[in-house]
Amino acid sequence: MSGSRTSRIGPALLWVIGPSLALVLLVGLGTGILPRQLQQTGREWGALPPVAAATLPPGAFTPAEPVAPAATPEPVLPAADSPTPVDADRLAERLADAGSTGGDVATVVIDPATGDQVQAENAERPMIPASTLKLPVSAAALQAFGADHRFSTTVVMPTAEPTAPEEPGQPEVPQIVLVGGGDPYLLDQGLGADGERPEEAAGIDELAELTAGALAADGVTEVALGFDAGLFGGPDWNEDWPENYRSQVTPISALWLDGGFGADRTRPSEPAREAAEVFAEALADHDIEVTETGPATAPATARTLAEVSSMPLRLIVERVISHSDNNAAEVLLRQLGTLVSGDGSFEAGTARLLQVLDELGLDTDGAELRDGSGLSRENRLSTAAVVESIELGVVDDNYRSLLTGMSVAGAEGTLRQRFVEPGTDPGRGEVRAKTGTLRQVHALAGYVIDDDGGLLVFAFVINGDAPENDYENRTWLERMAAELAGCGCR
Repeated sequence: MSGSRTSRIGPALLWVIGPSLALVLLVGLGTGILPRQLQQTGREWGALPPVAAATLPPGAFTPAEPVAPAATPEPVLPAADSPTPVDADRLAERLADAGSTGGDVATVVIDPATGDQVQAENAERPMIPASTLKLPVSAAALQAFGADHRFSTTVVMPTAEPTAPEEPGQPEVPQIVLVGGGDPYLLDQGLGADGERPEEAAGIDELAELTAGALAADGVTEVALGFDAGLFGGPDWNEDWPENYRSQVTPISALWLDGGFGADRTRPSEPAREAAEVFAEALADHDIEVTETGPATAPATARTLAEVSSMPLRLIVERVISHSDNNAAEVLLRQLGTLVSGDGSFEAGTARLLQVLDELGLDTDGAELRDGSGLSRENRLSTAAVVESIELGVVDDNYRSLLTGMSVAGAEGTLRQRFVEPGTDPGRGEVRAKTGTLRQVHALAGYVIDDDGGLLVFAFVINGDAPENDYENRTWLERMAAELAGCGCR
């Protein structure tokens, strides 16, 4: 359906290369302009990302000198029914002040007061959206499940015969099965390097305590533990992802801990098995001995011993957007897939995603979606669809977390060290947006309160410019958003 609305350079490196060359590299990084020979030298010494890199390293655009974060404003939106419409001509003049950029460009700005596009360039052209794809994926999940939905992790006991003992003469051991329900944030150590523990997130120790209580009530002190991650069918690794993406995303599973990270903050190759091993240790802490652990399939007739529920979907979405969480975004896609004949595969997820976006009235003409995180370079979606998903958060409370999850320019999240170049200052503390970055792909999509106090929703995408212009492209996106913030265009 067609939508009618329609590097950081470290101190050691600076010391090695000397102050003069260091200065040139710093200036070149700040402007996006470096001579070709010096670019190659910078790559050889690690100051610049290699041309062949599939994604850009997280610190590639970090300013050499940290910038004090802007104050985070209160997340209050003005009424979306402002009586004064946007003057499209004045808006175009302001955006022209941001200058121009190379590559294929698509831009769109919507005035939620009228629902009209007040600026558009190639808005309906399918583009590589990078991580801004997480916005329509999250919108589809909110539509399909509801903002207050929670995903359950359970422990069940099959009604079949107990597991035979390993040695003759020992008593038979009953089996229990840990069943993954696709909770992206089931906790053990906590989330992130600081071990953050969101208040409403479920914990594996809580599940172990409930399970131990139920087993003790039955007089059981020894069990064989199975784990079932069969909710998500198909492969756990997307065929579009090269091997070096294993630093960007974990093999997708319906059962994992701490957002798909292990205890040492690495990405486990078998996250479900690792979760079961942690659960076995937690059971031992509650006086239940686990004699063996292995994969299993929980029968439909199994008796539920214990259950814990994830934080509500609206909070999951907030975290997906604010942290640009590839793992959790892929889990949401696979959850969508479970609504297609119970098959939580990548293929089923993307098929259902397109259906839901179409039902929501978003522009899906020419769309080709291959994952939920935006890591695939085969993804294609119009910029109009991205901005229309954001607009849902303005007009419908069910989608409000699409807005509240966005980072604030210069203050927090993926925008904390952004908006530092000349011409971007009006956006600091005012622009709220989701970033998108792959090699030669840059996107910024979000909303801003303009100088007249009205709300504008926007999405800007650049595909295919030369790699040496990456920083310049990123800065242009920021200048465009800053021009919206400073625009008195009503």
